[in-house]
This record gives sequence, structure tokens and C-alpha cells, in this order.
Amino acid sequence: MEEVERHITALYAPVNSVEFAKTDQWLSEFSESPRAWEAAKLLIDRARPIPHQFYGALLLAKKIRMGWLQISASLQGELREYLLNLLVQYSASPPPLKFQICSATASYIVRSVETWPNAVEDLLKLSAQNSYGIAFSIIIIKTLALLPEQLEVASFGFQKRKKVEQTLS
Repeated sequence: MEEVERHITALYAPVNSVEFAKTDQWLSEFSESPRAWEAAKLLIDRARPIPHQFYGALLLAKKIRMGWLQISASLQGELREYLLNLLVQYSASPPPLKFQICSATASYIVRSVETWPNAVEDLLKLSAQNSYGIAFSIIIIKTLALLPEQLEVASFGFQKRKKVEQTLS
């Protein structure tokens, strides 16, 4: 984990273009490893610096988009609860960090329509409860607004895409 954090810090530090390219390449290769799932969760921790949290959220969104098939059915339910908790915890965070969490959640929703067909309704109900305040309602709206984009970038066949569109409509 220390090596990942060192590379993230280097990514945001003023360095020459060669060092930046090396760091970016290392992080890109790391993001494709199975260890990246756990690293994403550790990096998002609010006790870490904002750039680390941002990279953790970015990594989580990428892993959901690109590594969905690596997630077992039982872990998908845990991931859903984790993402919902992130929406609550980060509803008042800096916009770039909030965007990545919304993106990760929207990507999850698009890919999990078989196991969570009522995702849109569930999020709207959570928002309507208003026990988390206006910032939470806004992050829910932003997440829902990203659904069309996440559906567009998902590598689904025609039939699967139609089913997802119908379920989410």
C-alpha cells in the first residue's frame, strides 16, 4: 500500500514529464491487478489526503467498469452497501471526489440490474427520507444523471443493453 501511496503523491507533485509518465504507467498497471480492489477501499478512507481519496474513488469506478466479472455475486451485495455508505459519507466532499463516487455507483447500478432492479427507486426513496440533508439529495441526483453515460460506455450486447434500459426506465 505504501508503494501505491508514494506513486499517487508523485503523480500530484511537480516532476518532469518522464517521471510523470513512469508514475502514470505504474498506477495504470496497478489498477488492473486484483489488489486494486482492496487498495481502492483503503485509499478512499477520509483520514487520507484528498488526492489519495480521489485516486481511490477513481480506481473503484474503473474496477467496477472494467472488472465487474471479477466480483462474485455475494460480494456484489457488499459492494452495493459500501457504495451507498460512500454516497452518504462523501455527499459534501469536493466535486471531483464526489463525481468519482457517483460514477462508481452509477456504473454499479447499470451492471447490477439483475440483482438490483429497483436501484433508481431505492435511491429516490433514500433521498426523499431527507434524513441525510440536501447534500445527499444532490449526490443522488448526480448519480442518477450519470446512468445514461455509464450505460453508453458499458460493453453490453444489444439484448443486454435493451434489458438494462427497460429496467432503469
